[in-house]
Amino acid sequence: MADPTLDSTGCALHEPYALQVLGDQMEPEFPAGCIVIIEPTDTCRNGSYIFVEVEGVRWFRKYVKDAGGAESLLAENPVYPEINLRGLEWTVLGVIIQRNIRRKIKHYDYSHGSDAVLDPSRRDSTKAGGRPQGIAHSSSPHGPPRPCGRAPDQRPESMNIENIYPAVERVREHRFGASSREASFLRAYPALVAAARVDADDPLEPFLRTAALAYAWMPKALKIDEDFLLAAAASFASVKANGVTISRDLIDPIAACLGSLVGASTVLHLANPAVFPMWNKRIERFRLCETPSSFHMGQTRNYLGFIEDVWGITSHPMFLTFHHEFCTAYQERLQRLHIAAYPLTEPGVVQCATAELARG
Repeated sequence: MADPTLDSTGCALHEPYALQVLGDQMEPEFPAGCIVIIEPTDTCRNGSYIFVEVEGVRWFRKYVKDAGGAESLLAENPVYPEINLRGLEWTVLGVIIQRNIRRKIKHYDYSHGSDAVLDPSRRDSTKAGGRPQGIAHSSSPHGPPRPCGRAPDQRPESMNIENIYPAVERVREHRFGASSREASFLRAYPALVAAARVDADDPLEPFLRTAALAYAWMPKALKIDEDFLLAAAASFASVKANGVTISRDLIDPIAACLGSLVGASTVLHLANPAVFPMWNKRIERFRLCETPSSFHMGQTRNYLGFIEDVWGITSHPMFLTFHHEFCTAYQERLQRLHIAAYPLTEPGVVQCATAELARG
């Protein structure tokens, strides 16, 4: 079966991804409407919940292998028949590692051949995949835990799914010149993210390289405070790791070294775009519906508030549809500009949509 690098949404296909469950085939463990995160793999253990293709048809089922070696796929709902795999052509496409029911997270660990609930503070990140029986196509997986802060009903008026949805049409209709600053920004983005991921023997080099590229891209004058350089480099290395937890302890050293929280948000995003969105005064003005002060833009809690709002939007039921439509419009824009397609992460989608509308 063909495995393209990008699907029609422009989302990466070789990372964990999310699908929404339809129907009652996997109830009660996976009720209709819940979101599951799938980790791509071609192997599975006995008792694993898997995304599998059997004779060209995709299924979400539990894989069972009995003592005699007979393999089968089971629905959790006993109304649906067992699929005996003997003599059939079948391929494991991925294993379910997380279930999300209205923000209640359960993780599955198959290291011992059965599922186990893991630390709920751990979340994974990005892809869009095919549509199995009982699952609807989704645009991306759910990312890291939202930082502590306001309750969802305290989210600023502009930071909700309904208010950022018009960004889809804006992206479709608004056209940049091929040599415009905006087009150059889009063209350079994947190279900057790739550069930020390159390690070096000198622990300071990756941070300094990314900071220099980020400030050239913004563009702003880069100033490094040597007193905070080692701490900033250590934070930068931690940010690049998988499973990073959002905290001011990671953000503050980088902001102190650069003398700018806005600059720090750009460096953080390039280091780990699946977790940290970029943030600036224009975006914050859109979020608050008023112009923020310089003091406001220097407070880490306000950037954390933006991150919380971004991840809150990704938890909305409409986000699956919004993500698909925005990614499609975004890839059409790249195509018009003759820029090779590249994926957007969940926070990247919300941040890009917000930035589009913030341009006025």
